[in-house]
Amino acid sequence: MLKISGSDMLGTRIKLSISMLCWGLSFIAIKVALRVYPPLSLVTIRLFLTVVVLWSVSAMRRTGEAVPKGKDLLGLFLLGFLNPFCAFLLESYGMLDNSASITSIFLSTVPLLTPFVAFVFLRERLSVLNVFGLLVSFCGLVLIFSLGTDSGDYSIRGLIFLVFAVFIAIAYGIAARRLLKRYSPLTVVRYQQAFGFLLYLPLFFSFTDHRILPVSGIGGWQGLLAIVFLAIFPSALAYTFYVEGISKIGTSKANAFINLSPIVTSFASYFLLGETLGALKLAGIAIVIAGVFVSQLVKKTIDRPSLVGLQ
Repeated sequence: MLKISGSDMLGTRIKLSISMLCWGLSFIAIKVALRVYPPLSLVTIRLFLTVVVLWSVSAMRRTGEAVPKGKDLLGLFLLGFLNPFCAFLLESYGMLDNSASITSIFLSTVPLLTPFVAFVFLRERLSVLNVFGLLVSFCGLVLIFSLGTDSGDYSIRGLIFLVFAVFIAIAYGIAARRLLKRYSPLTVVRYQQAFGFLLYLPLFFSFTDHRILPVSGIGGWQGLLAIVFLAIFPSALAYTFYVEGISKIGTSKANAFINLSPIVTSFASYFLLGETLGALKLAGIAIVIAGVFVSQLVKKTIDRPSLVGLQ
């Protein structure tokens, strides 16, 4: 059992909230970038910039951390395959047919399913308030999804892509736990993003026109700037904070913050993309906030279970 101080817990929650702010805005940026770049080009350019940022920061910090080898390197490759390789591809293709707010809301079902998976594989014990908070948040998401949006905001094909993205996100959260006991969050994220980038390169050269610079015009450069934003904030900063959160408060509690992402996306898409934001959607957002608050009313002592079955 690890004792987490109040200041440390507060700092972790602030960083997780910043991550959700970045991820909430990322859906807006992806929509803007998809106007100019196809999904494969968007993700490959994004990851290239992300890798440059993360490895540059790591070189400047010079922590002297051991270089991953053997099973650890294979584990980091698995993380890179799950996220960003599979997750980014599924998310980008899902957003071709779904609105930014619907995509964010749908992916926020991850916290609802994570406790059950974490209980089986990680033996994480959750309080009644934690489980109740997750369920309350999910009810808010259901209200937003079923009554607060138009049917034209999503398609069955797009939702299928997002279903797979949800399960990829759960698998990633579980697989990351063992490596976070051995390496810093920055090391885990920079290796997983680098492996993801290498996996995308063959697809980029085989199935795209290899274009990096945008076509002329303001819209083209807005697309490139959106990718730069995605690389620095959601991919580099947010993932580092999120992985740090998993290492300190556990997978399920860290994933509860994902419910904040659709709130950011819904308001940002209303002001920046012109998507609808009616009374029912606002009510659902309020329920989501309440659920996240309740889910965090837990003891400050947490388990550090082993990664059962995935070591």
